[in-house]
Amino acid sequence: MLTLRKEQMEIFPEAVAHPLEGESLVHRSPFLLTISKEQMEILRKAAMRSFEDEMLVHLGEFSPPLFKVLGEEQMHTAGSHDFTFRSPVRLEGESLVRRSPFLLTISKEQMEIFRKAAMRSFEDEMLVHLSEFSPPLFKMLGEEQMRKAIRFGIAQASRHGFTLRGPVRLYLELMLLFGSHFDTDPQYPWAAEILANQEAGSQMQRAEWLYEKTMDYRQKVAGPEDAYTIDALRNIATFLRQPIALYNARLVPAMLQDITSLYPQKAAYVGMEGLEALIRKGIHGAERQRFSSDKGGALVIALMLAFGHGCGYDLLYPWIVDTLKDEANTDPEMRTKHLEEKTISWIEYVLTYFDKEIKA
Repeated sequence: MLTLRKEQMEIFPEAVAHPLEGESLVHRSPFLLTISKEQMEILRKAAMRSFEDEMLVHLGEFSPPLFKVLGEEQMHTAGSHDFTFRSPVRLEGESLVRRSPFLLTISKEQMEIFRKAAMRSFEDEMLVHLSEFSPPLFKMLGEEQMRKAIRFGIAQASRHGFTLRGPVRLYLELMLLFGSHFDTDPQYPWAAEILANQEAGSQMQRAEWLYEKTMDYRQKVAGPEDAYTIDALRNIATFLRQPIALYNARLVPAMLQDITSLYPQKAAYVGMEGLEALIRKGIHGAERQRFSSDKGGALVIALMLAFGHGCGYDLLYPWIVDTLKDEANTDPEMRTKHLEEKTISWIEYVLTYFDKEIKA
């Protein structure tokens, strides 16, 4: 079990209150590596250097006369004293001042340049963080696709009033755990409720509530050392390999029974109402794909159970999206078969990865 101390969590130089201070979001997940103290120190130093470089460019534009007098080395020295930012650092905002004895007026265009540079720096930081948070997923996606998912997540987080780095980072982590569209997933109504009610508290408070609910969910659904989740993935792979019985008009009650058998902990936590909503979404999705067989419907439902109800258009799972949109393969039954094969391959890939990690 991995527990990160407060100083290990402070990867970023700014001490913005983070809902995960003193503790990791997850101690172990199907997509998480244990990070040693040495690795954390390397990440912290890399993030600090990136922040220093960002501030060097920013302050060079912020006060060109002073920067010209000081030079790069002296400016670095000026920022190397022991200090901590105590105020929230946002991804967007106004210039602190418009003019000083050492300051040129900064135009809107220049502010936009700074904003884009800050956003790019934050994306870089999240790219490093999420590559460690979910190594198998990052390896499959690659940097470019993960950047797309990060940008989508930042935009979605902003819609829910999350603009500080801590809450945005938490939102991105939850995307990797539950799917990019977890905010509307019937499997996680508690997340939708917290995110939708922006008047209930500050974004830091709501992020803390999300964190607490996530930890409760993981304790009861993922289990110790993610044993329940790993068992469920094995059960789903076995389920997909077997011939699906003809459910006829009884697909909903039959799938309720199957899900309870495949992942009893999740079924108990989500409840019948949430599972029924998920199953009906799966049936509707299968109909849109013209999957007429019970096998196709069961496959889509299993995918939503494992990867989130929006997996059919999730940037984190392009192999699902590409298979569903494959214009070269117009036969629904053949696309069902290809999707089934890719799903089993992905689950086996994750399970193999974790078997190696456990043995190591």
